[in-house]
Amino acid sequence: MEFTNGYGFQGVIMLKKSTGKIQCHICGEFKKNISKHVYHAHDKMTSTDYRDRVGLNKTTPLVCPGTSLKIRENFTMKPKAERERISQRLLKLMHEGRRKHGFRGFKKTRGTMQEKNTMGSCDLQIKHRFITEMTKLGVLPTMTEISASLRSMIYSRFSSYDDALRAWGFSEREISEKEMRGKQKYIAGRKKFLETSPDLYSKDKVKKQLLSFNKEFGRLPTWGECGLSSDREGRLPGRQTILRLFNITNKDELERELGL
Repeated sequence: MEFTNGYGFQGVIMLKKSTGKIQCHICGEFKKNISKHVYHAHDKMTSTDYRDRVGLNKTTPLVCPGTSLKIRENFTMKPKAERERISQRLLKLMHEGRRKHGFRGFKKTRGTMQEKNTMGSCDLQIKHRFITEMTKLGVLPTMTEISASLRSMIYSRFSSYDDALRAWGFSEREISEKEMRGKQKYIAGRKKFLETSPDLYSKDKVKKQLLSFNKEFGRLPTWGECGLSSDREGRLPGRQTILRLFNITNKDELERELGL
């Protein structure tokens, strides 16, 4: 995604091949060391503040590859005692940063735009994945027709699927047609299911199952023991289905209905 009010892209280091320098997101200039540049040219901005502002991970280098190589070479050429002194100083700075920001905050990269770019979960990548799935399906998909990972990403960014569609430029007419198709698909699926299992939700059958359960265990099943999550033999329908079958609102009324 483009970096607003600046240059380049969010969470991306732009490298100029001809010079080996990297671009400043704020002013667009190419420099060997962005940390020094932003401190002197942009109101003494720290490298941590710069990374946060442009969406980079906290450990992403802000020097060009050539400068980074020279730093490593200079370090290895120093006497052992000097290398140890520098290492101790860097460790001290790292621990100070952890105390200031907290260990999790100092090391955290999850949620940065650079991390999202890597995981394919920035807003534009999510939209691209959605368009790809929609093109493959040939129609604006309902929520159940898109992949689980894409659903999770959409809900992490938007309050609802329809809000995501509006943000991506789909019209209210297209959204309404999608909802209508989803309802028709649900009704058709429900009808087919009931036709293949005509007595699955029979009141008499469920009543017999509940009485059998009560006879075996001396109580009615909990709502958690009902439904598809139950591992009891002859699984019962879920709570809402049982309440609807007996036209009741709670378990006390169910006990009276069953004569317990």
